[in-house]
Amino acid sequence: GGKSSRMGKSKASLQHSDGHSFLDHAIEQLRHLCLDIVISTAKDSPEKTLGNHFNTISDENESLGPLAGISTCLRHAATKHFQACIFLPIDTPEIMHEDLTRLRDQWIIDTTKPVCALHGKTNQLEPLISIIPTSLARSAVKSVIQHDLAVHKWMHQNHVSTVRSEEHTSELQSRQYLVCRLLLEKK
Repeated sequence: GGKSSRMGKSKASLQHSDGHSFLDHAIEQLRHLCLDIVISTAKDSPEKTLGNHFNTISDENESLGPLAGISTCLRHAATKHFQACIFLPIDTPEIMHEDLTRLRDQWIIDTTKPVCALHGKTNQLEPLISIIPTSLARSAVKSVIQHDLAVHKWMHQNHVSTVRSEEHTSELQSRQYLVCRLLLEKK
């Protein structure tokens, strides 16, 4: 979860071009694929006040960046016997459920490794737009404990596959602080 310090307010409440909030847009895109949506937040995040609509998970290791949040989410999903998590940063307003479906279709080919978006113009790995199997929870925890927090490096160590897309990135993104959307698929 992020602090939204660059925006001065929660990115979840920013207005999307469809008239809804960024949060509403992300949830709508995930609903096409998900059994459960869980919002990963910073401990003091305003998203924790979403009431009974969605479960939230607070980052257990504040200020350790995205891999710590991924680790927390993977461990949570594993305890619920889900096979994988789909991560979607709140600040990717151009992403559509068709993009997530392409990620899922690639992941189904080999459910033992992560799959993430690859920006079509820059070939830049977008590891926070990804599907990660819960079987990698221990690997993520180990990296966090060792303070080896580079998400790109961790993805490559776990043999990431990619799906090229032009629409995944956003100028609003902050590599250090992202509120992620978690999609869980049952085993």
